[in-house]
Amino acid sequence: MSQPPSLTTSLDLHGKLVVDAISEVTLFLERIRRRTCVNSSTGRSGAQNVLFVQIITGSGSHSPHGPVLRSAVQALLEKRCMNWRLECGGGSFQVDALSGYDLYDPGPATDSKVLIAGADEFHQLASSRRSYTAGSYGEI
Repeated sequence: MSQPPSLTTSLDLHGKLVVDAISEVTLFLERIRRRTCVNSSTGRSGAQNVLFVQIITGSGSHSPHGPVLRSAVQALLEKRCMNWRLECGGGSFQVDALSGYDLYDPGPATDSKVLIAGADEFHQLASSRRSYTAGSYGEI
């Protein structure tokens, strides 16, 4: 399968915080999977489809805490059951972007029915003995 010319096939995470790096890896893989029309529930549209991308984390040799980004990315790839290999030197991964699973449904957001209230309103709601009926919280 040939890659579209506009498809970026590497992601450099040097200098990123772990939370930002994981978010970027997730979005990066999502964009690639969407562009290649892969069925997100099964991971592959066909067993012959393979698309390797490079995720650069750095080896962690300059960090006092070791390879923090590398460990976090590896944990994400394992959790998603993706096919990957660590490059010689340990500073980047070669990842089959079409392997594994999505960890969430990228569909439209749904109403979570979360009530947002300030501290005083929250205490009023919590101590209220009235049962909820449609619209009754709006009066507090």
